[in-house]
Amino acid sequence: MRKPIIIVGAGGFGREVAQLITDINKVSDSWEILGFVDDDPSKGDLCFMGLRRIGEIETLKKYRGASLVLAVGNPRTKRKILEKIMAFGGNYDFPPLIHPSAQVGETAEIGSGAIIAWNSVVTVSCRVGNFSLVYINNSVPHDSLVGDFATLYVGVILGGASQVGEGAMLGSGSIILPGKKVGTGSVVGAGAVVVDDIPPNSVAVGVPARVIKEVEEKW
Repeated sequence: MRKPIIIVGAGGFGREVAQLITDINKVSDSWEILGFVDDDPSKGDLCFMGLRRIGEIETLKKYRGASLVLAVGNPRTKRKILEKIMAFGGNYDFPPLIHPSAQVGETAEIGSGAIIAWNSVVTVSCRVGNFSLVYINNSVPHDSLVGDFATLYVGVILGGASQVGEGAMLGSGSIILPGKKVGTGSVVGAGAVVVDDIPPNSVAVGVPARVIKEVEEKW
């Protein structure tokens, strides 16, 4: 029997998550999508794959105990939304969602609320943290860590035993060399190559990646 689930976020990524869940159902008939919630009033007329915006985030007070997926890429925004939801006091469930085209090793640990999207690979002895996003065509190899709330955008390649800190955000096509660390809350620009550790709450760009400033909103 399908379990009801609500998508938090009705933007482009929210629509992708709706497709991702639909693809999961083609393999294992698991979820009934009830719709989207989003505080943006411009999403009020959204209709996608027969799914509609059922209200603002406050609407979730009516669905205590429901399964939710946070379809939000920005780690700081995602954390704020989660804090708002948890303040409602409901016993919400945040299942990890893995697209059928992704490959995940048996010894990999996938946290609550994590999303692993199309064609990504997570191999052995890895951890993908709670509410993290491993987006399209990512490589997460042996002994690597993706911290809670971290986001890996399209085509990110991690080296073995590399670490992406909590709330960090890696731009599309960036590469982290083996054993290197991206600090908590840091941002790595698209196409950057990280050859040295990146300190927490830093913005690093280029090849090789160099820190150019601190992030405005510390993690």
